Amino acid sequence: MVLSGELVKFDKLKEVEFREGVTEVPYEFLDNCNKLEKVTLPSTIKIIDDGAFRNCKNLKSITLNNGIQSIGEYVFAETSLSGNLNIPDSVTQMDVTAFSDCGSFDKVHMSNNIKCEKDKEYQWFSGTEIGEINIPDTMLNCDNCYFHGDEITFNSDMTVKIYNMVRGSDWCDLKYLKGKTDKSMGNYKGFATAENTILRYIGTDKNPIVPDGITAIGKRAFTYCDIDTVELPNSLTQIGEAAFYLSTLKDITIPKNVKKIEDDAFDWCPFLEKVTINGNTQIGSNAILVSDRLSENKIEVNNSDIKNRILSFGISEYELPAFYELINSNRELIGWNKVEEVEPTETTESTTKPTVTVPTATALPTTVPTKEPTATVEPNETTAPAAKPKKAYG
Repeated sequence: MVLSGELVKFDKLKEVEFREGVTEVPYEFLDNCNKLEKVTLPSTIKIIDDGAFRNCKNLKSITLNNGIQSIGEYVFAETSLSGNLNIPDSVTQMDVTAFSDCGSFDKVHMSNNIKCEKDKEYQWFSGTEIGEINIPDTMLNCDNCYFHGDEITFNSDMTVKIYNMVRGSDWCDLKYLKGKTDKSMGNYKGFATAENTILRYIGTDKNPIVPDGITAIGKRAFTYCDIDTVELPNSLTQIGEAAFYLSTLKDITIPKNVKKIEDDAFDWCPFLEKVTINGNTQIGSNAILVSDRLSENKIEVNNSDIKNRILSFGISEYELPAFYELINSNRELIGWNKVEEVEPTETTESTTKPTVTVPTATALPTTVPTKEPTATVEPNETTAPAAKPKKAYG
């Protein structure tokens, strides 16, 4: 291809400038230009197609001008980008692989207008280190949206919805929950909170007191926790799904204002010995289970319908070796100390009991020319290939 009046071999290029008027960087246009160090894009660029700058090992920075609308697959994959990255709000389409394995960013601004499909899984910036990133509002309705990075910080104000979106990501327990991130996170001792909700218990007290004013215990807020009791405030109205799942909880009193206890809230609590429910509350499926330690007469309620609902779930027989394996494997992933194993005690209350199914433990990824060549892409040049075969990237 003739650029700026001379024939240039792409594998020798160190600098490329796209002139004003050019609207698209074609498919795999500069793929594998190992010596490329600088790219200048005009304000007229609308589309950067798949693999356009892939495997440009020496490309260390890029400026994306406002007006870009689409960034394709693996566009900057396997480059050496660093510093700050601004993906302008004009971008509405961007493939999750666009910036995979592409170096290390101090700060990333994601376009607030990127479109995401609710049921699709998004693993942004896989293999790329990120220091800080925002969460676009358009991503909040995605069921599976993850960001990768050891030290990642969200500069968005934390909400319950955002937390539930990122709760399963690699860094969540280690980074966000140790208070390294958010300007709006509650400062209650031992609790990460947002919107009057306990997102996660991160303290070490085995008998924590939930602060007055908290209205909800979030999903899995006390999961994997080594606790004996938790004092709940009268302001509490809801206990979330699996809130105390797989914990060492022994005793709990539910305040009278709690209107709903969601599914599995106290499931896999094999040491739970006493439950007191002071009000009329809706009980979710398997929210509380009778067991060897938690007999029927140790469930104190004011409403017989509530007790009948609990008894309808049947009797659970917890196998402690399986419990310890599950809770400790997950605590280890988070970076918490293991729960010390306690020998099982004999119980006089015994009937034929169905065995609880044990869930699987999961982890809450030539010669250098004497003169450096440059290239200018004119807007009237035909830069796109005649055909656009799709290449499978490994």
